[in-house]
This record gives sequence, C-alpha cells and structure tokens, in this order.
Amino acid sequence: MASAAGVEVVTTLTGGDPDKNLDENIQLFKETFSEVAKIAEANGVKIAFENWPGLGGYPPVKSVTFGFHPVAWQKMFDVVPSEALGLEFDPSHLVWQNIDYIAQVKLFGPRIHHVHLKDTEIFEGRLSEVGIFGSGWWRYRIPGFGIVNWAEFISALKEVGFDGGCAIEHEDPVFSGPRRVEGLKLGYNHLRPIIL
Repeated sequence: MASAAGVEVVTTLTGGDPDKNLDENIQLFKETFSEVAKIAEANGVKIAFENWPGLGGYPPVKSVTFGFHPVAWQKMFDVVPSEALGLEFDPSHLVWQNIDYIAQVKLFGPRIHHVHLKDTEIFEGRLSEVGIFGSGWWRYRIPGFGIVNWAEFISALKEVGFDGGCAIEHEDPVFSGPRRVEGLKLGYNHLRPIIL
C-alpha cells in the first residue's frame, strides 16, 4: 500500500513483549521483520522504528516497545540486516536517557530514515531531589526550548548524508491547546536557519 501511494518511509514502533527480555524480543523481531523487510525491499519502501521508550510512567515499568536505545538498535540490525529497516530518530528520547544523541547519529547514520524534531527540558533541581526514577524532572519541548543542540544535531545529520523527511513532533505542554500553532511556529522559526 505504501509503495502504491508513493510513500517512501513508513514509521512505526518495534513493539515487544514486556514480559520478555531484550534478547527474547530481538528473536520475535527477527521472526516478524525478516519477511517484512523482504517485502519492503521489493517495493522500494523503508520502515523507520521510532526510539520511543514507552515505559508507562514512574517509576519506569516494563516497556511496551524495546527499540529505544543503541544496544537494541545494533541487535535489531544484526538479526535483520536489511537496509529497508531503520530508525525514526528522535533526539528528545535520548536526552533524558542520558544517551549522546550526536554520537548515535554518527554511528547509525545510514539507518536513519526519518527524524522527529522534538526537544527536552531538564529540571536539574528536581532531578537532584528525585533521581532518574522519580517524576517531573524532564518534559518534551518545541525545538529551541530544551537542551538539544540543534545546530550540532542537524550538522551531524548532514555529515552522515541524511536527506530524508523531518517533522516537528509537538508534545510541548507549554504550547498546548490554543497555543499549539504558536509553538509550531516558534519551533519552525528556530530550526529554519539551520535546516535551509
């Protein structure tokens, strides 16, 4: 269907069984996506897995998806090496996991098929009180209102040859409801000089 509609990249999540460990979920991934990858290749379509942790609140509990960190990505692409499979790369999810998102762009560049442009704000004072398993120490923001270094991020994407689609994923609580369009405009205006 994607090929017939002229859609080059389909985005999704890995999903996973929260009662299984990473290696067991990787085996399920292999069983499912080995065949899917062949179909995607045959139709000139790429599949991009978003790196959303899906942990279900605080303290973090079993995740409904497993493809949210570099160790999982490497295992995924080792068991199904098809270049049709890749990432919908969202730096905001890596920021609060304390993962170097620039280094991961450089490591997984050829596997980045789509990009979410979303920022993360960290409240250091709250983090020092509740720790990483506590709540309320971070939140998603529109690009420019968090700590993602957008110039460095876009530069890294260009360095690895990424020329795919990007989308501002608006989950900023400050610019929600009637301020949603305002937030999108602010994010766009922040990114425009860097991307163009």
